[in-house]
Amino acid sequence: MTIVRSRAGGGFTLVELLVAIAMLAIVVSFAVPAYSDFVMRKRASSGINDFLVDLSAARSEATRQRRNVVMCARGGAAETCDATTQSAACICDDQGQWENGWITFVDINGDGALSAASIDALLGVHPALASGVRFREASGDGSIAFNSRGALAGTVSRFALCINDDAGTQDDEDVLARARFVDVALTGRAVVSRAQASPGSASSACYVSPSS
Repeated sequence: MTIVRSRAGGGFTLVELLVAIAMLAIVVSFAVPAYSDFVMRKRASSGINDFLVDLSAARSEATRQRRNVVMCARGGAAETCDATTQSAACICDDQGQWENGWITFVDINGDGALSAASIDALLGVHPALASGVRFREASGDGSIAFNSRGALAGTVSRFALCINDDAGTQDDEDVLARARFVDVALTGRAVVSRAQASPGSASSACYVSPSS
């Protein structure tokens, strides 16, 4: 008669444990990059959606008030430039770093800049975008202004929203694969496109270092 002895305690041998660890490492090596890419794409989508919502609101407000309404990259100290502060605490960022957030205001005196609260009216302040997101204007006037008809008061604008883990790495195909572009026509209508469609000069905006 053959007697089959069961393993004491029903545990794992060292070899089985090592195999299980190796398999887990392989699964994690595939899962972590995929999850990171998913998070990055969600950040890009969230930033684009917020921007489009604010563009539409600014355009509607311009037609409602029959005045120019301007959106520009947010300057000034983040702790003082918020939705409840006086407009004098907020300025437009000359370097156009839209990833730091943006402001929307009624340009009552028509100078294209946010003046004191007694002159212009601050409509809204958008906070900075998620870490790792870069949002730059690839072409245009440095700000977006809608006139009383809801059309652009300036030239057409193109924006590039990119996520680049290693700024300046122009051979990183994933950078442009995750990039989204927003083109604002003279009519005031905004269209979102992917990099593969027609990146044009906007591709360079994906490789601007954070310090520039």
